[in-house]
Amino acid sequence: MQILLISASERSDGATAAALGIAKGVIEEAGAACKQYTAPNRSYACSGCGACKRSGFCIHGDLDPLYELISESDGLMIATPTHYCGANPALSATLSRLFMSKIDIFKRKPAAFISVGRRAGLFPALADSERFFSFSASPIANGVYPAIYYGSGDTEGEESIVSLTENLLWLIEAVTLMKKSGASEPCDRRSARTDLRSLIALSHQGKEE
Repeated sequence: MQILLISASERSDGATAAALGIAKGVIEEAGAACKQYTAPNRSYACSGCGACKRSGFCIHGDLDPLYELISESDGLMIATPTHYCGANPALSATLSRLFMSKIDIFKRKPAAFISVGRRAGLFPALADSERFFSFSASPIANGVYPAIYYGSGDTEGEESIVSLTENLLWLIEAVTLMKKSGASEPCDRRSARTDLRSLIALSHQGKEE
């Protein structure tokens, strides 16, 4: 079992690094392996240029190492500092391009999230990261309390990260066992494309009749 730890902070001695350090300890104690990746604090936002739909890769080329790390991992854990009541914007930009160019590498891959901050915006920061995985049918791990972490001395935050990590390990093992058993995967049905404008037009038509 291998888990990829993604940090959205380049500060190697900061609270985000410390949060992932707690998770790493739990992973290694359980006998699993982990790799770490630090997302640059500057990133291109997805412009919807469509080049990746032809080549399978983002045109900027900076995501190439990350494609491989995600593909070879059984699960992901992402930790982000809180910036203006949300996740690090560079992380959101990176995830937008990853999901646009190679969403298949995330398919049904368990994931877990940690937000780090001083006071406000910790829950929106979690939601900012999680929203991308609602497009890839990814199982999301949870602990006994949301994994929000204030930094050194936050024992409740530490316990929450430990609980989250243990549940991520359990979830990955459960998914692995399901695959080994030969259980069929759910159908990825997504054929309907509802146009809200059409629904509004039909509603107005019905009122006129």
